[in-house]
Amino acid sequence: MGFKPGIVRALHDLGSLAWSQGDYGLVRARYEERLAIEQASGNTLGICECLGNLGKAASWQGDYAQATTLIEQGLLLAQNLGDKRYITWSLGLLGHVALAQGEYAATRMRFEECLPLLRELGNTGAIAWSLHWLGHLALIQGDYMRATALLGESLALFQNLHEQRGITYLIEGYAELALAHGQSERTARLCGAVEIARETIHSTHSFPDERFRTEHLVASVRAQLDATAFDAAWAAGAALTLEQAIAYALDEDDGESMP
Repeated sequence: MGFKPGIVRALHDLGSLAWSQGDYGLVRARYEERLAIEQASGNTLGICECLGNLGKAASWQGDYAQATTLIEQGLLLAQNLGDKRYITWSLGLLGHVALAQGEYAATRMRFEECLPLLRELGNTGAIAWSLHWLGHLALIQGDYMRATALLGESLALFQNLHEQRGITYLIEGYAELALAHGQSERTARLCGAVEIARETIHSTHSFPDERFRTEHLVASVRAQLDATAFDAAWAAGAALTLEQAIAYALDEDDGESMP
């Protein structure tokens, strides 16, 4: 079939390197090269992967219409194949694109569509991420009871998996809950804990909505505290271990005292 696995692997690796450097134009160039090879060889799953990554890169560049088109093309191919792994991946990507545009009904639809398929696959990590983003959406929409339940379920799964990156996002979710309840110092502490945890595990944002979420949260709490109070609360949170940060996030008191 003229399939060239060595070239495909090299282009994938070069695309991954471009991701790590934040060069989304180069990401698209590499995956477009790979897409041409996958199409010529008739590798449908490879085509799905390229379309998804091209869509993801387009979303980082703010080209949401193109991102949606590309990912939906990959989703259709995956559905025709009946490949649930690529179906759920594509649905998750579409959920993030919708969230980045503030299209909350579409966001919820995509992630809820994922969940039964993920449960069939037994993909606990992806289940946890979907629950997390549904919890974040509930927070945005002011449904704090639903948000608390979803975040709690997601956190328990991430803890069982020892998934530190996922745990940092859940702590950030609890920071958003604290902010919604007017607990500014608690929010700043949890943000400080998240920041140092991400630095420790070298975690970066994978989607535009993740980055915007963090930036908005930090900017919001900064606006509610004077510089001295913010810096003190942030430093106190940064001094927590990940386990202490989890315990503090789950503490149901008024949130303005350290554990």
